[in-house]
Amino acid sequence: MALHLFDWLFGISHFGWVKTALLSGFIGMGLLSFLNPGIVEENASTWPFILSGYPILWALRAAYWSYRRNYALRVLVDAQTDTQLVSQLELEMRSIGDYNPKLYVELRDGLRCFTSTSMVSGHNLTHNIGEQHKKKQKPKDWAKGNGGDDHVITGVGAAVTLDDMLRFDQSTTVENLYNTNCAAVPNQEGVYFVRVPEGFTLHIADSTTAITEHGGVPMLYPPERLREQYLLGDRQILYVGKGRVLNTRIRQLVRYAYGKSTTHRGGRALWQIEGNKQLLVGWVVCPEAAACESNLLHQYLATYGVLPLANRQLPPRASTAMKPRG
Repeated sequence: MALHLFDWLFGISHFGWVKTALLSGFIGMGLLSFLNPGIVEENASTWPFILSGYPILWALRAAYWSYRRNYALRVLVDAQTDTQLVSQLELEMRSIGDYNPKLYVELRDGLRCFTSTSMVSGHNLTHNIGEQHKKKQKPKDWAKGNGGDDHVITGVGAAVTLDDMLRFDQSTTVENLYNTNCAAVPNQEGVYFVRVPEGFTLHIADSTTAITEHGGVPMLYPPERLREQYLLGDRQILYVGKGRVLNTRIRQLVRYAYGKSTTHRGGRALWQIEGNKQLLVGWVVCPEAAACESNLLHQYLATYGVLPLANRQLPPRASTAMKPRG
């Protein structure tokens, strides 16, 4: 809990500039008052205090987030099983994601690299992360110690299944993505999906939180039709999509949910679900996103006889073997 308080204090989001100015001012006031006891009474402006305190605050913030990163890595290394690792890391990742999105992305991508490698090759996840941490490698470089970054990502795209996505993805809510402008979503090609959170009771309305028409064409579906499709499916995955740049595509998705955009009309049935801002969005980096999306939707159709609730088109079947990257 104390660390989470310092996450907020040193965080670069949540009134970041205001906090920076206030903390710099207090630090600068304390420093200059120590050097010259009468300086506070002599200066009506706060800028001298802010400017003198900012370098010290910058150094303190850098030292804190370096410690925070190493602490999160120790949580990773100390975990004894894959499931235990993910559960131990959940609180750390949530707090870091709220206040330092850049560090969150670095840790998340490193974690996903090893969970995915474990899925494909059966390596011991905790041991691998521990070895890379001992070598003082950054999480973004972990893949290079396991056959190269291209090999790992290609393997994930080729081997990923619907169950794998549900088990290993660090999903977050539509609301959180909208409030953070999708800061945690990578600028890489991949697939994304929307699913029902645990304990969520799904009700479909005859209205939407997004736009109701586009170019004179209604954007609503009959609720009865959506309920039937949902009950025939797995009742977890609601939509699967792809993006050449995941950050851009998912940002379009969540802005559309709030009626702020018209550029993601695919999947619009999602926004007829009551409480849709609590739906979970997840993603997997994959250099052949179209093939990965096609494979996932064909898996779903073969298993349940229908597509996910908000998918309306089945792409052509793609080969499960990914093309080599030249």
